[in-house]
Amino acid sequence: MSDEQHDTNSNQPSGRVAAFAEAIARAEGFYVAESIPARAHNPGDLVIPGWQGSTLGAERISVFPSDAEGWRRLWRQLELIIEGKSNVYTLDNTIWAMGQKWAPHDPQNNWAINVAQHLGVSAYSQLRDVLGEQT
Repeated sequence: MSDEQHDTNSNQPSGRVAAFAEAIARAEGFYVAESIPARAHNPGDLVIPGWQGSTLGAERISVFPSDAEGWRRLWRQLELIIEGKSNVYTLDNTIWAMGQKWAPHDPQNNWAINVAQHLGVSAYSQLRDVLGEQT
């Protein structure tokens, strides 16, 4: 689930954002040939609210014109979380809680397990510890 709509002018992300985005892309199957995220140029499998472009699958995954655009959209979604501007996620969420919203059709929450495993942390780690600023 995404709350990003139009702002895709993000530059190359911080190491934490890039690593988290990579973990999400792997959990979503972006690197699997002919998967919906691969065909949609959408490594985060994002569904953009109010999206007027093409979509794929029953979840209506937004189709971007290039992989580069898809990565920018995913990075921006993660940056919104860090900035406290997400309407869906906070830095207090765990990866497990994030997975329940990001991939709601995954009752075993394999998404969260895969993301956490790729990052080398527990699925019960808070986003602030793996994504946000250290306090």
